[in-house]
Amino acid sequence: LSALLSQLSDEMREVTHSLRPDLLDQLGLVASLKNLVSEFSSNNPQIKISELYDVDEQGQQELGSDIEVAVYRICQECLNNISKYAQAPVVIVRLEKKDSEVILNLGDQGIGFDPRASGDLKTRKHQGIGLIGIRERVADLGGTFNLSTEVGKGTFITVKLPLISRSANE
Repeated sequence: LSALLSQLSDEMREVTHSLRPDLLDQLGLVASLKNLVSEFSSNNPQIKISELYDVDEQGQQELGSDIEVAVYRICQECLNNISKYAQAPVVIVRLEKKDSEVILNLGDQGIGFDPRASGDLKTRKHQGIGLIGIRERVADLGGTFNLSTEVGKGTFITVKLPLISRSANE
């Protein structure tokens, strides 16, 4: 049973990773992120957004499909979490390409949370699943994920993904 569950989990992860938003094909990553942030802003007019996209056209072409999808979905999940929980007056979204990696920074000046409490899925019910998914997605691509949060001081994440992911090398 354990082996079957593990196999099912792997297959579900593959299906999830393969779901590519149409916007990425139509607009590219930066324009898709701008669209995502614009929708977030429309739904949360009380939140001020600070955006910076330091990835040119050539840099976007170097990212590859798996990284584009990961960055888009991670940004989407973080904005969703901010909308639901953060009570943030300000949100920061930064995407840059440096050398051989792409770096996504997302932060808010909201209420923050105790990360030790969010790890207890039994008491927090469905909360925390998004962060677990982000960690797994980043790990699958050979990247790093850093979460910095404190109650009353907001939340900030940094995701670094190598331009050549482990999955592309396998």
